[in-house]
Amino acid sequence: ECLPQVLDTFNTTALEVCIGQQQDMDFQSQSDVSVDNYIEMIRLKTSVLLGGCMKIGSIISGASEEDQKRLYDFAIALGLSFQLWDDYLDTFGDGSKTGKQVGGDILANKKTYIMIRAIELASAEQKATLNAQWNNENPIEKIDVVTSLFRSLQLDTLLKQQVNDYYQLALQRLDSMSIPSAKKESLRQLAQALHTREY
Repeated sequence: ECLPQVLDTFNTTALEVCIGQQQDMDFQSQSDVSVDNYIEMIRLKTSVLLGGCMKIGSIISGASEEDQKRLYDFAIALGLSFQLWDDYLDTFGDGSKTGKQVGGDILANKKTYIMIRAIELASAEQKATLNAQWNNENPIEKIDVVTSLFRSLQLDTLLKQQVNDYYQLALQRLDSMSIPSAKKESLRQLAQALHTREY
């Protein structure tokens, strides 16, 4: 009975994830990537996967269309929070906890939220520093210089605030669902675990 809607959600999700992955790759050769472009890319690359899973579960469980949308919206906001926190950990995290090299996005010259905001907020001198580091083949120096510049622009604080804003939005959307609070608890715990992770 619900198979057509499940398959439609699955197919839409699969297509959007592929589009998001392609956008992520395309950004590396583009010079005019905005924060809005980046948020839309991570929505497609990461958030819709979580959203699609949640929506399929809600369809199968017989949730109302309104609650299906609310649960999907919860997952989208949570996915954005998750991906932005992943960006934070890549630059400012503890490598012994994340299990990967801190500064990997810097070394790869990835246009992450932090890099895009740095380009927007940097002075002419700071932009020159960023440009000089783009082709720096000394990885330790490159990570140190760029990370220090990010901190001087308070991008660590700014990114944490953005992560928290999406996390709070996710909780608001979860709270808006018309089901008993006790049934939302496992989703709330999932959200908290993703929000406080150090890896």
